Amino acid sequence: MCAASIDIQRACILQCLGSQCDCSGSVDEEEFALQMKGLALAFQRPETMEAIAQGDLQRIAVSVVHWSGSKGQATVVPWTIIATAEDARNFADRVAATPRGV
Repeated sequence: MCAASIDIQRACILQCLGSQCDCSGSVDEEEFALQMKGLALAFQRPETMEAIAQGDLQRIAVSVVHWSGSKGQATVVPWTIIATAEDARNFADRVAATPRGV
């Protein structure tokens, strides 16, 4: 089971996706923007919601962590339930607007 808040646990989520984005010194601003844009775009695609809808509970929990080593991690988007296209769009908007966390 993924590490999640009590709200996520109560929602009986079967699938959790923790997205880890590399923010180490070897990643420049252009590469960082590419990672975040790609993640945001993935949640805007209809195929993503179709895949979620095919799951047993038709929802997932997802979070985003920026990391740059063993002591450099920050949860920049906490666990979020994606059950509708609107949830996915809101998550994508949040990811796209998230500045570099570490």
